[in-house]
Amino acid sequence: MALRRIGAFALALALPTAAAAQTPATSQRIATAAAIAAPCLSIEAGSVMVSLPLVDLERAVVARPQPPQKENDRAADLDAPLWRDESERLALIRGNRAAQLLASPRLPGHDRYGCLRAALEDVPGDARYLIGAMLERGDAAVWRSDEAGLRDAVLVTRTNPRRGDGPMGTVLYRLDEGERPFLMLVEWIA
Repeated sequence: MALRRIGAFALALALPTAAAAQTPATSQRIATAAAIAAPCLSIEAGSVMVSLPLVDLERAVVARPQPPQKENDRAADLDAPLWRDESERLALIRGNRAAQLLASPRLPGHDRYGCLRAALEDVPGDARYLIGAMLERGDAAVWRSDEAGLRDAVLVTRTNPRRGDGPMGTVLYRLDEGERPFLMLVEWIA
């Protein structure tokens, strides 16, 4: 019993220290695409829609590096590296995420911009990082189903952005301050 009390006391002392070590959250407004045209894919997160150009997703899939092939050498195929350098590795990750987005189950019909529709909850977790990257590059259009027109920016908040300060760091995407995030991604875990 005494050990439990000592353990609980030590934990109570450690929690404020861990929280104090975290870097404060940083927020910034990031400009989004000013227009969207079919063909496109809209990811629906409640009333928020993130519309992505299909041509960008298809281009990322095609740009994936291909391992060198040796005829009739199955072992070489299995052992072949999938990339030669960091840019190829990143192209492979981006292409795989784009392929997952393109393969996500579709909702019926098209949205008001003529985009195919998919629900965020049906998008694989890893593919969501491509949605975040496209938002931050300004390649995605964002809109709310109950409003006319596209939003000109999203609020991107990085909680605990400095690696190693605390248990994890996340990125939250919102339309406006104080709103519930429509997308949350984990950037790092200690």
